[in-house]
Amino acid sequence: MDNKIEIEEFLEKSENIPIVDVRSPKEFSKGHIPGAVNIPLFNDEERALVGTKYKKESREAAIELSLKITGPKLADYVKQAKKIACLPQSLLTPVKYPPDKPACPPLRFSRRVGRISRGEKGGELCSPDEAFLSAQALANAEAKSGSSDEALAKSGSSDEALAKSGKNEILVHCWRGGMRSDSMAWLFNTCNLKATTLIGGYKSYRHFIRKSFEQKANIIILGGMTGSGKSDILSHISKSGHQILDIENIAEHKGSAFGAIGQKQQPTNEQFENNLHQKWKNFDFNRPIWIEDESQAIGLVRIPEPLFEQMRSADVIKIELNKELRIKRLVKEYAKFDINLLKQSILKITKRLGGLNTKLSLEALERRDFYTVADITLSYYDKAYNFGLSKRKNQTIHTLSLKKDSPDENAKLLINFANKIFSYERIRQD
Repeated sequence: MDNKIEIEEFLEKSENIPIVDVRSPKEFSKGHIPGAVNIPLFNDEERALVGTKYKKESREAAIELSLKITGPKLADYVKQAKKIACLPQSLLTPVKYPPDKPACPPLRFSRRVGRISRGEKGGELCSPDEAFLSAQALANAEAKSGSSDEALAKSGSSDEALAKSGKNEILVHCWRGGMRSDSMAWLFNTCNLKATTLIGGYKSYRHFIRKSFEQKANIIILGGMTGSGKSDILSHISKSGHQILDIENIAEHKGSAFGAIGQKQQPTNEQFENNLHQKWKNFDFNRPIWIEDESQAIGLVRIPEPLFEQMRSADVIKIELNKELRIKRLVKEYAKFDINLLKQSILKITKRLGGLNTKLSLEALERRDFYTVADITLSYYDKAYNFGLSKRKNQTIHTLSLKKDSPDENAKLLINFANKIFSYERIRQD
């Protein structure tokens, strides 16, 4: 049965039905729908061979090669898909793959907000059977010890699990909604699964999410100099029931030359946008959304243009915290890290710091005088921030002075301050 749906309905269904991405591992690693599972029709090498065959010979020759490549793997595709179909979407998260085990087969699980793929630094990989069993274990509170094969034998086949779960639906997509997803959907439907494909494929998803950032939002920008504790304050604002968009958390980077220290590997720019949309789509746009003041580039990723334009036209509440307190905060945050990482970060801003300040910073670092390092680097960051703020012509800036570095208390002060500045209807909670 030809069951194709548009992106809006596809994403709505994905809240309860697993997504199977049949593109190659390389395509998946570059960017994918958060929560998707990768069951590639072709691996990277096979995809290249089929593409070459298509270009140099003919469509028919490419199809014949595709059948030769995929024929021996059809049963495994179905086995993997059935295991995925019977799992709750909330359980489709990776588990740590034991370091003493060999590389896993090409099934890849993606976090709801994040990414994971074979060979990616910091990735946590699992085989299909282990992923299936781990999800079962989560549902039953605790996994039993023993090998995955032994546990699978006790749990029954994928067909038995499918029958027990009462679930047989999956959502399938490729790049453009063409032959790859159609072929896999046909296979799955033939084998007692109900597969629905995405019209336009992943390409339509990408167009949809980028368009979504044009949605007019009621944004409040939280500004302030480096070391003011803005990220921690945002976290407490969220705990108070307000909406926040923590861009730095999604970007896995704190924005400055030191921003990558202590963070996981950044996602690709494409995946960053996908992950950002995962949060963006759930906002009530009639209520305020608090966002930390950011440059468009955050490490290796960039805030989508439509969203950044809204951020640059929104009101700013600039918090002011004594430099002494900011230095202490930075020392507490960064003194625990490898001194070589700190040195590399200082060297990145040599031109901006100047030769003398760079030399003094590095000498202080060698002495483990982190206070002096923070003091010198803050002099640069403070000037840079104030200069950038002075150039913004389309923003109203409100200043709030804070007496101590207490994110919890400062969050409350900010909410009260915003209540006074803006109308009650704008700042009120549901």
